[in-house]
Amino acid sequence: MRRLLSSAVVALSASLFVACGSDGGPTAPTQASLAGTWTLQTVNGIVLPFTVRATNPKAEVLDDRIIILPDGTFTESYDIRVTNGTTVTTQPGNTGGTVLLNGPGVVIRYTDGTSGSGSVSGNNLSFTVATFAQVFTKQ
Repeated sequence: MRRLLSSAVVALSASLFVACGSDGGPTAPTQASLAGTWTLQTVNGIVLPFTVRATNPKAEVLDDRIIILPDGTFTESYDIRVTNGTTVTTQPGNTGGTVLLNGPGVVIRYTDGTSGSGSVSGNNLSFTVATFAQVFTKQ
């Protein structure tokens, strides 16, 4: 079960950014502008907690944080609430990887081989991995 939850959270969290080009709008992200802490706000338009698995045991993402360093490496930490019958526990988890600029976009690669891409606008980062559309905000 722990592997299922870990895989679900990694899939849920894989990802990242694209910014507007030189059309007078925001400039493309730089590695330095990506650095910082990004906090998950919504998944598929739903404010946290987000249910990853509704059947017993039920699994819900309570929070998720990605810390990107200027060198492109990142760490991610999250908490999952697991409800198994009447027993409720909170399980922390973490992962990491690298974030690389790819033209106007950004590609994130997790240490388990999962990867994704998306867009950034100001302090909002939006991306979809599998069926999970996620929005993070830079703190």
